[in-house]
Amino acid sequence: MGRFLFVGGDAGGDVPPVLAVVAELASRGHDVDYLPVPWMPRQIGDARLADSLRQRARAAGARPVSYDAWEPTPPGEHSTPPLAELAAFDNVLAWSFYAAMAPSIAQAVEHLLAIESYDAVAIDMGATLAAAACEAHGVPYVILVHTIPISRWWPGRPCPGTGRRLTGDRVEDERLSNVMDGLIDATWLEGFNRVRSQLGLHALGRVSEVEDRAAVVLVMTEAEFDHGSQGAPANYRYVGSCVPVDESDDTALQVLDGLDDDRPVVVMSPTTTSLATGQIPFIRASIEALASLPVSGVITVGRSLDPSRFAGADNVTIAGHVPHGALLRRASVMITHCGHGTVMTALRFGVPLIGLPDFADQRDIAARIADHGVGIVLEKPASTRDIRRAVETILTDSTFAAAASRFALLLAQHNGPRHGAAELERASAR
Repeated sequence: MGRFLFVGGDAGGDVPPVLAVVAELASRGHDVDYLPVPWMPRQIGDARLADSLRQRARAAGARPVSYDAWEPTPPGEHSTPPLAELAAFDNVLAWSFYAAMAPSIAQAVEHLLAIESYDAVAIDMGATLAAAACEAHGVPYVILVHTIPISRWWPGRPCPGTGRRLTGDRVEDERLSNVMDGLIDATWLEGFNRVRSQLGLHALGRVSEVEDRAAVVLVMTEAEFDHGSQGAPANYRYVGSCVPVDESDDTALQVLDGLDDDRPVVVMSPTTTSLATGQIPFIRASIEALASLPVSGVITVGRSLDPSRFAGADNVTIAGHVPHGALLRRASVMITHCGHGTVMTALRFGVPLIGLPDFADQRDIAARIADHGVGIVLEKPASTRDIRRAVETILTDSTFAAAASRFALLLAQHNGPRHGAAELERASAR
């Protein structure tokens, strides 16, 4: 049996799919270690977050390992392009937040590889500087992409980070991708090469070379959902969604027991991250919209918000963190911020979507929702009237449900965690 190290932190929707792959490896008899990393300096002293990651790793069958010398790079030792330039690319802006901790993450992995033996290291896509430590120790590494690829362009897909739909305008997409690559390099390359030099490795010319050197880039989404997946780089592997689905949660079942069986169920959920505070107007507009319709509404505000701060209605239930599996088994519509996990879970049940994207990969996911006809995408700020009209349209136009049902069939055919674990096994044998 093999021994694997997983490297990652809690950036929202990344932990559940990654730990699903961890659980599959553990079930096959492999030893799995999990290194929880602080993505940003303010997370270094967050004991509650670190404890949560360790507990979840143990529950998945992994052994949490620690590193005690976390330290952000001083200002000036990592560069960030002007905000006005980054703002045009949601993906690069999101990655720029992680730049200060990247060298420390690489040092943590180098420390572990110096005292432990692993057959392969699986690195979250936000921690790719850790690949330098793997290369220095001759250990194969796998990059984990828990959403659609958002930092790499190739012909057949729109430039990531822009929210562009599939127009077929290759010239414009290639032009934008060159700008995006330049911003990624300006944000990360200097830090990458400084760490590589310290480890005795030669400098990279582009950040994208880190992916090229990976044994596998494991993409945890449905290949048909992502535009141009068939033209991806040779070491990319689309394994299907790895988002776990819980249909037996007691809280969800209690919520369902209180709903009117004669009305269609509409579920709404904002992001599970601290960014949820910025989506409070979206939540309130959704409550008002559903209150005015002949539906049973369920609003799940997650762990970051207090449900009591929102006024519900006779036909709208407000809840905290509730796994969506059981709810979506009954739902006719899902209103979402376009987080990858929420979207994949809704499509697994054939539920069409109303999307209001906010940040990071969400505009790109929204573009695919629109292109595949599985839902309606709204522009910020969405009003109560916008949301109400979108719900009415989806409930009366069966083409949205039909398109979503097609994806439910595709997702049912693929066991993402099993395929992902198999790819890691192959990578470790190289």
